[in-house]
Amino acid sequence: MPRLAAIALLCIVFAIPAIALGEEAAPTDEYAAEETLDPRLANLPPDVLNELEPETIAAILAATDAVEALGYAIENDDYDPGGIVVPVTFFLAILLGVVSTHMLRVRKQAQLHQTLRLMIEKGTAIPPELFAPPIAAHSDLRRGLVLVGVGLSLLILIGIVEGFSSGSWAVGLIPAFIGAAYLIVWRYSQREENS
Repeated sequence: MPRLAAIALLCIVFAIPAIALGEEAAPTDEYAAEETLDPRLANLPPDVLNELEPETIAAILAATDAVEALGYAIENDDYDPGGIVVPVTFFLAILLGVVSTHMLRVRKQAQLHQTLRLMIEKGTAIPPELFAPPIAAHSDLRRGLVLVGVGLSLLILIGIVEGFSSGSWAVGLIPAFIGAAYLIVWRYSQREENS
């Protein structure tokens, strides 16, 4: 208990000068109002300022800060449009590739349906190849060889640039192993065809 009393006494002793200073330096209402008025709001008439809510004033100040920061960046040549244009262009190019591929597939499907409709109207027999096109005999072999080549070349490139001790060269193993899996599938499909 004596420790608690000593701590409370020390808190009171240290708080007395702050309380006394706060009472002496209390500003008048006019001085406090002038001091709290932000200079960015000085252009607003007082009657408009009194009608605004605190959230609206905060939004006005935030917009003013953003405009001033942009103006400062443009004036000081710190604004680099390449920092925005390059990533946006990159992602738009990816989006364009995906959308165009999708549109080509949709168009191909529409042509297939039109062909089927005409064949049904004429009463022609529909060949099963229209529904499931034949798979190329050596597609797995081709994919496997390409992926193994890409994986090994990526492995060597990263190993030379970053150094083999860093371990980042292992990224090249991903496409290499996928290519190896394609080669294994191709080999098993060859065995099944021969037997």
